[in-house]
Amino acid sequence: MVRAVRAWRILSARLPHDRALLEWIGVCLLTVTLTIAATTSDMTRRLDGLVFDVLASATRGQPSAEIVIVGIDDRSLKALGRWPWPREIHARLIDQLDASGARAVGYDILFPEPASSDPVLAEALRSAGTVFLPLAVDPLGADGRLVEVIEPTPKLRSAPAGLGHVNLFPDPDGVVRRMPLKLHAGDQQWSHLMLSLMGSTEARPPAEHSSVAVGSGLFADDPVLLRWRGPAGSFRTVSFVDVLRGETPAVVFANRIVLVGMTASGEGDRYVTPLSGEGGLSPGVELQATLLNTLLAGDALKEAGLPLRLTLALLPLGLALAGYLFLRPGLTLLTVIGLACLVLVACVLAMTAGSTWLPPSAALLGLAASWPLWSWRRLSAASAYMRAELETFERSGDALNLSTTSADVVGRQVEAMTTALQQLRDLRHFVGDTLQNLPDATLVFDATGRLVLSNTAADRLLGDTLSLQCGPRPIFELLGASDVTDLPLGEVQARDGRFLNVSESPLMTAEGTCAGRVVRLTDVSEMRLAQLQRERALQLLSHDMRAPQVAILALLEQARDNPAALEHRSVENNARRTIDLADSFIQLARAENQPLGCDVFDLRDIVVEAIDSLWPIARQRDLQLVTSGTGKPRLVQGDRNLVARALSNLIDNAVKFSPRGATVRVALGSMATGGDRRVTATIEDEGTGVPAETLPRLFEPFGHGQENGSAVGLGLALVRAVALRHGGSVNYSDRKRGGARFIIALPAAGPHRR
Repeated sequence: MVRAVRAWRILSARLPHDRALLEWIGVCLLTVTLTIAATTSDMTRRLDGLVFDVLASATRGQPSAEIVIVGIDDRSLKALGRWPWPREIHARLIDQLDASGARAVGYDILFPEPASSDPVLAEALRSAGTVFLPLAVDPLGADGRLVEVIEPTPKLRSAPAGLGHVNLFPDPDGVVRRMPLKLHAGDQQWSHLMLSLMGSTEARPPAEHSSVAVGSGLFADDPVLLRWRGPAGSFRTVSFVDVLRGETPAVVFANRIVLVGMTASGEGDRYVTPLSGEGGLSPGVELQATLLNTLLAGDALKEAGLPLRLTLALLPLGLALAGYLFLRPGLTLLTVIGLACLVLVACVLAMTAGSTWLPPSAALLGLAASWPLWSWRRLSAASAYMRAELETFERSGDALNLSTTSADVVGRQVEAMTTALQQLRDLRHFVGDTLQNLPDATLVFDATGRLVLSNTAADRLLGDTLSLQCGPRPIFELLGASDVTDLPLGEVQARDGRFLNVSESPLMTAEGTCAGRVVRLTDVSEMRLAQLQRERALQLLSHDMRAPQVAILALLEQARDNPAALEHRSVENNARRTIDLADSFIQLARAENQPLGCDVFDLRDIVVEAIDSLWPIARQRDLQLVTSGTGKPRLVQGDRNLVARALSNLIDNAVKFSPRGATVRVALGSMATGGDRRVTATIEDEGTGVPAETLPRLFEPFGHGQENGSAVGLGLALVRAVALRHGGSVNYSDRKRGGARFIIALPAAGPHRR
């Protein structure tokens, strides 16, 4: 035993994380062994007897009207003299019962001593032919004999209709609950007196066979669990002296089984029964009547076999043990109580519906032992775990002071754990405050890619895109990544047009595994935009604006020698081109930088104004301007002037690049994208379209300038800037029958806009 305990401690120390599971396995082995031992032994027999007594009282039957007891009561002893009486008195009673038509008579009175009047009694027995006498089997025989049989005297032995034993064997607690139908010792066998009486009736004893040792060499065969009919005095009883004097009507005994026995209070033939609490001790003759009634009715209780008893004991224990492993501690006690109630209900149902006695004490003992045992071992495992974790925490140097003042061991551990957790909470708050005060947007992801922390700068930078509840998916989509491991590093242009500088640092555990990542985002859009504007300005000054100025200077140089050769129109065109470049550049800069207005306006009005302003040019070139989709309002919210400038640029380009006599179409419509409703404007012309080599740079500044000087290459860049800043888009496609198609989509005003 000592070695087993030592091995258990060593195994638990080596496997600290599995300590609770090991404790559970140990509790399982111990309680299952205890339950099996209680089921297969007499360990819980007394407790089962108490339960049986309660159920026997609750399931009692009705006494049979076929059984009548002739009691040798106190009144008979007073009238007929002291016991024992002369055998003539018994002979007279037998004659009286025979004359009354009794079906059978069973005497529960031994006649072991010879008497001078034995011949008279023997003659009465032979004359009646329906009287049965008892015998007793003493397991402590005299003179070294195995057993001693106490039979009637030799003159009476052959006179009755039959003999049978009347032995009673109380349970260890002194209560009579079962009676053996047969006794045997070696080759000798004796049937019960009631079984002999039944030979003259149509009833039959139970068919099951079992044997129990009741003495040294004496065995009780076929013990019957009695079905009790009531406390003492439940069977119909008449006084011996009344029958002897003829004061009891003959109809009381006609065609009935009569039992004759001692019922007087001072004669000692009284026993404790399950119902003694209601009517006191029961006379032995009433116990014989109870056995006879049980056999006649065929309602004897069957004791459940070992397989059924093991099932009843182990099944609820197994459910309770499984609950200990998976349920919260607060539910385990309720589970045990509920299972114990179910065991008792099963026991009651088995006795009432199936006439089977199913002892519940082994199952109740297993449940009662398992809960405190598991609670003790679980507390021990939890205490060991807390002790180990606190020691590790102290050795790591992270703990500041874990001193305790409690006198209880568990109390000290709980106090130290509370202090350690408070220190961890303080550390978390410190880290959180530090993270919140970082100037750059900082996001913390766990090992699964779940967003767990973010700071104020991240909230300002990402706005609605950042949501700890919705998860990091919108953030990944904004940066064009699938998860945190796929994030592009360095300078990245987000889906919304902003430029972000992305960097990350892995979070490593003490074991060297990655526990998460810290991602830092810096908005460099302004810096990037300033750089782009600088490059555009340099390009504008160094090439686009310099070229017309050089042309003007060249024309003026030629005019010095020949003033008549001055081409005023060329000078005017180059000057106007310079002005257009400067104006377009300023408009693009405004579209990219100036604050947007929040007006709600109808896109139909913008289209009408743009067509009206271009109508003279279209008329000179014999062009038709056709509109559609203007039958209902197309409300948009944003900067009206910028949107008007963008639509004018698109319609102006369609007019410029359309051949004479062509048609320019402007169609308004709507579309839904990702839950948002957008208003669209489609502009189509019948020109040559955009060359394939120009498409990649179509919406970039100076990406669509014409060699003939008809365009400066900033108009479409302005359209794209306006669309993106309003949360919309602009797309180009070739028409099937030739020409260009531009579609600009802007978020609609109203409740559908996010």
